[in-house]
Amino acid sequence: MDDLLDMVEGAPMLSYDDAKRSVSKRILVEDGQVTAVRLIGETLAAD
Repeated sequence: MDDLLDMVEGAPMLSYDDAKRSVSKRILVEDGQVTAVRLIGETLAAD
């Protein structure tokens, strides 16, 4: 998934990983704009 979104090592992104809760979040920012968001395992905001 990350490769498809160009979220590779060295890319300008914010990332958060919580292995205990199996949650991973990434936001890719290029030229001051959010260009991709990837959320895995986060269910708290589902409702």
